[in-house]
Amino acid sequence: MTIKQRIHRYTTQPVTRLGATLAALLLCSRAVFAFGCVLAWQDILFSGLEQY
Repeated sequence: MTIKQRIHRYTTQPVTRLGATLAALLLCSRAVFAFGCVLAWQDILFSGLEQY
């Protein structure tokens, strides 16, 4: 079986650990939000918009 056939026959795997997946997504989104808040607090995030 060639690689192209394997790619076309591939089926996605279901999420078996829903709680762990949701917890990981929540932690990642919180980290991105906190990083954005720090950048906005330091005026780094929106400093490029002042020229407009």
